Formats: sequence, structure tokens, C-alpha cells
Amino acid sequence: MRLDALERYADLDAPLQRLDARLKLVAAVVYVVAVVATPVGWWGTLAAEGLLMAFLVGLSGVPPRELAVRWLGFLVLFGFLTMMVAPARPERAEYGLP
Repeated sequence: MRLDALERYADLDAPLQRLDARLKLVAAVVYVVAVVATPVGWWGTLAAEGLLMAFLVGLSGVPPRELAVRWLGFLVLFGFLTMMVAPARPERAEYGLP
């Protein structure tokens, strides 16, 4: 069974498509660890990591609108979890949060 909705951009000839899948997997894990390990308050570093991700999305050849539609479900889940967990963290006042 072929899932055309998921494989619509699988045949693109973009620079990231030509890389080995193992390299892309390792790079994704390293990126996630780097973002999670960034200390609270290091906004410049987080901005640089975000710009790196935006650059890589541009290299992928997938239209940003398509990615936004796919990420919408994740953003809804993340927003819900944030609303549930954030009030239970009393140390948030140390970071200047209300």
C-alpha cells in the first residue's frame, strides 16, 4: 500500500534528499539533544538553532505551507501539555515568569 499523501515529496532532488538516511537520523537526534540541553534564558542560542532549522527546511524543498499543516497537530498537543504542566511548576518565578 502506498501512502501518496506522505510520499508526495519523497522523489524530490533536493540536497537533503540525497543524504544517507543514517546521517539524517543522527543529525536529527543531535539537533534535538542540543535544543533540549540549551539552558533557560539563552535566547540567542535558541534563535540560532531556530534559524538553522529554518535553513534546513528551505534546503528540503518541501513547501512551508505543507509543513505547517503537518505540524499543526503537534502544536495543538504541545500547547495542551504546556497548559497542563506549566502551572504545576512553582520554580517558574525564578525565570521571571508569572
